[in-house]
Amino acid sequence: MVSAVNAFKAKLALWKLHMENNNLSYFPNLRMVIESLCDEDVTTHQFVKHFDSLLTEFNKRFEEFSELETFLIFFINPYSHRNEGVKRFQHIFSISNKEDLELEIINITNDIQLKSYCNEENFWNLVDINIYPLLEKMYPKVKFPLCLDIRL
Repeated sequence: MVSAVNAFKAKLALWKLHMENNNLSYFPNLRMVIESLCDEDVTTHQFVKHFDSLLTEFNKRFEEFSELETFLIFFINPYSHRNEGVKRFQHIFSISNKEDLELEIINITNDIQLKSYCNEENFWNLVDINIYPLLEKMYPKVKFPLCLDIRL
């Protein structure tokens, strides 16, 4: 769902840009209406303002998605993760010991054996709960987001 929301936000921004430049290629019906009113001076300014409002509202309603994206990317592929955002991980997942989490992230991102399985669908089933207890605790909350109690 995060991908769909991000894609739609990008489309809104693109449509707004096109509208600002009076490019109606994405709006063929609007183009026909404007062309049918050829004797009147019609501008797209009012539509640009509407796109601004839509983008603002969309960003407000889905602001927590940008927070979740960091976690989703990590749990999709922990080897693409740079060690930023540990504080956010700690906060959202109620991890009391930041240092243990930092060490687990460093260990898993450098685990050559696990890295060879990173593209496997069952990757997180291969992660040893005894070696990575905090990450194992966090994974179900990302896989099943209804379990995630977001405190942003």
